[in-house]
Amino acid sequence: MSLHDQIAQDLKNTALADFGEDVTYTTTDGTAILTKAIIEDGINLGKGFPEMDKAFRTGLGRYAVVRVSSLDVPNPQYRDQVTQTDGTVWTVQQKQYRAGQWKLYCSTDERGAF
Repeated sequence: MSLHDQIAQDLKNTALADFGEDVTYTTTDGTAILTKAIIEDGINLGKGFPEMDKAFRTGLGRYAVVRVSSLDVPNPQYRDQVTQTDGTVWTVQQKQYRAGQWKLYCSTDERGAF
């Protein structure tokens, strides 16, 4: 790892430690990991996220980008879950790795009752 990459990773991990909220990351096999995450709730999938493929479409529910350290969550997978302290559960749909941090594209399942 270059010095530039190390500095970038350290800055991101510092931001997570300082500004992140406590969450529980649960893998599909049920392993729970307590970690910090920065959650960007209420994103508009149509704007500003060109790296998301066309398979991730809007529908029922809310969408967020969740950032976690790769030191805490080394290998996130589709359908893993991130649970906030208020009980909101985000399900991982896609992932992207950058300099020691995972950028997870997540959704909730909030279907209305009829």
